[in-house]
Amino acid sequence: MSEADRNAKWKAVAKEAAKVIAVAAWKIITRMLAWGSAGLAAGVIVFVALLLSGLLDTPSPYSSYVRWAVLPVYLIAGAGLLGYAGFWRGIGRTILHVGLERGMVATIVERILDSMVKTLRGSERAAATLDKGDAFLRNLPLQTAEDALKGAIHTYVSSDDMEEDLTGFRRRIARSVKRALTRRVEKYLLSFVRAQASESGGGGVSMDKVLALAPGKAQEAVGEMIQGFMSKQLLIMSALALVVFAVPPSVMALLR
Repeated sequence: MSEADRNAKWKAVAKEAAKVIAVAAWKIITRMLAWGSAGLAAGVIVFVALLLSGLLDTPSPYSSYVRWAVLPVYLIAGAGLLGYAGFWRGIGRTILHVGLERGMVATIVERILDSMVKTLRGSERAAATLDKGDAFLRNLPLQTAEDALKGAIHTYVSSDDMEEDLTGFRRRIARSVKRALTRRVEKYLLSFVRAQASESGGGGVSMDKVLALAPGKAQEAVGEMIQGFMSKQLLIMSALALVVFAVPPSVMALLR
């Protein structure tokens, strides 16, 4: 495929992804509201249970005021923490749809690797080798490969791909999706490049092999990362909410 064809393909995929993100923005908001509402309900339930059990009572004459002052803490903690988890679950679902079903992950990998190869071919060290750098690219030192890869990823993250036709909240969502995808692509590509060096017995990295295999394998690897990310976010926010819920009755118990 020529460079012009690759650029045309990239623009088509990026534009399609931007359209999907624009439509998916409301889904992210609704997930955030749904999980926030669940957290709000959890806060009310925990407060009522503690209130009825007497665990919020103290010998202070201001005990009733203290008890009711705890309620907004529970409401804010439940709604805020689980709402935040819901926001990232919505982002995660959008990333899975855009990244895997729409093929954005493979295209981002191709884009980054193309940029990486261009950088390497233009470097002084590559230019000094035979075949205008191609021989160098077939046996690339691991550190050189990692540095070039990180540089290509930084260039992509700084670009306005997936964002240029969007404004306001939809643009912020697109930027969040792009950065989340790119972080996971970076993690995958670094791991893949290091694995290639290990397979060669500690020798060089073959960019021919990386270019041939990485885009296809990235889809599944990044999908697993995103699923793990969503579960981790929900677990962390739920644990924090439980900690906040446990603080008032613990303090009341110490004051008795």
